[in-house]
Amino acid sequence: MDFIGALSGQLGLSEDQAKALAGTVIGGVRGQLEGEDDDAAQGVDAAVPELGDWSAMAGKFLSKGKPDADEGGLGGMLGGLASAAAGGGALGDAFEAVAGKEAKQTAQVVALLDQFGVDGDKAAMVAPLALSFLKDRLPEDVLEKAMAFAPMLLGDSAPSAGGMVGALGSLFGN
Repeated sequence: MDFIGALSGQLGLSEDQAKALAGTVIGGVRGQLEGEDDDAAQGVDAAVPELGDWSAMAGKFLSKGKPDADEGGLGGMLGGLASAAAGGGALGDAFEAVAGKEAKQTAQVVALLDQFGVDGDKAAMVAPLALSFLKDRLPEDVLEKAMAFAPMLLGDSAPSAGGMVGALGSLFGN
């Protein structure tokens, strides 16, 4: 599967934007595994050698994504939270400590999609595309661990975690 091409084509993103989104999503999956199952995290590294470049691109875009001080209401609040999570450092660490790794990752994805002008209907495509890509790339045992430690991949089908599909849909929904 051409993950970058799929993200670019289906979400209307440039290649660099698609790489940044891929780095955030797949890097987040890898981050969920790290510390929980280091062998599985290394399996992601081996199966997705381009992840380092994608993550670097994500870092460039996330460091640019600052909320507009004049933006009010829920959109402004979500933008501020997403930027705090995306920014890393003390604010990003605090967000992760309070809301968890998955919430931090979802906030980073939200910050990117908002920065790229992607609407809610299209945002719901991210998790299924990521899961399809990982199914093509990861060995079965690593995929199972990724799905267990990063339930955002499962979307609304995960009963215990609403998943990224649900989170993104509700944040960007009409």
